[in-house]
Amino acid sequence: MRNIILSACMFALAPLLLFGEKPSAETPKSQEAPKGVVKFKHLLVDRDNGVITIDTKVAKSEHGLEFLLCRDRTKEYESLLSTKATGRQLHAGLLMLGLDPGKPAEYDGEKYIPPRGAGLKISLQWKDKDGVQQQVNVDDWITTDKKDKQKFTPDRFIFVGSEILPNGTYQADTSGGLISLANLSSSVLDVPFESTRTLENRRFSADTDKLPTPGTKVQLVITPEKNAVNAPHARAMLEIDRLGQLLIDGQRIDYPQLQKWAQQYTDQHKLGRVVIRSAGRAMCVYGAMAKLELKLGGVFEFEEYTAPMQAPLLPQTPAQLKVMLSSLKKRLADPDEQINNPKREITRTLDQIQRQRAELKRLDGLWTEYEKSLKELEKSK
Repeated sequence: MRNIILSACMFALAPLLLFGEKPSAETPKSQEAPKGVVKFKHLLVDRDNGVITIDTKVAKSEHGLEFLLCRDRTKEYESLLSTKATGRQLHAGLLMLGLDPGKPAEYDGEKYIPPRGAGLKISLQWKDKDGVQQQVNVDDWITTDKKDKQKFTPDRFIFVGSEILPNGTYQADTSGGLISLANLSSSVLDVPFESTRTLENRRFSADTDKLPTPGTKVQLVITPEKNAVNAPHARAMLEIDRLGQLLIDGQRIDYPQLQKWAQQYTDQHKLGRVVIRSAGRAMCVYGAMAKLELKLGGVFEFEEYTAPMQAPLLPQTPAQLKVMLSSLKKRLADPDEQINNPKREITRTLDQIQRQRAELKRLDGLWTEYEKSLKELEKSK
């Protein structure tokens, strides 16, 4: 499974670099991070000791808590802590520790199933008003209804893993919630029991008698539980583009390789799930072929859906061309349509034509080679 873990790390780092969130690389030699330590801005991953540390501060929560941690200037009114770190960085850090995302809370038609996956412990470190270093478990700062005290204590969390949406954004960074107390699949971490997000039924609130003043700097420390790397429940993403090409957790893979990948995946995660996300224009047969190979490798739990089309649709017949041009001319002439700026759509469509031409050129070369090989095989008979 080592290759899967390394692939996952690369998958995490690629979008970080793409969107300008790079590990710190300009530290003076006297302050260089120790070997095995990866430093992002406001977040540190200690791979040797299996620990992630996040720079946070005490938020000024005004209601029951929906989050343990949110991004700055988003959900502070319902969060215990806030941070400038991103969800992408946290997700990447957990992958670097060898963890795979788990399964968010769901309803199977008969019963509610809470989040399942790699378990994590969280502690909080800060300096009190006298400058003395202090440390507590995260639940020490959270009050719980007496009736729920034993059954629902937020003393451990699950790496459910928010996802990268089809448009390239990371869902947790869009929503603002990084560590949830209310079963939100958009968060990176969640509690391992049923918990509501409705304001009137929230069971958690900040313990103001123990909590430092809002704005106090706090180090949030995440430590995986023993054997979290091999948690039975996990979730991987298989993406299929319109031409049937495959990406699994961000890495290219061919159909014949899926069976071996699935065998490795289920060796590590016996109840692992694969989410199959097909592009809007992908043929159904691609998904069926991929699913068959995964089943042969031992994966039997799937979630399938079609991603909305992001690229402009190009005409396939002269009739479609006529209709699409007529519609676009009307929109360009309509003052009300200028709010949506049809010219921006024209630019996107021209870009899409160039991309598809390049793809067709690549396929033409591939099919020419295939055709040549088939004819040689035909003659050999």
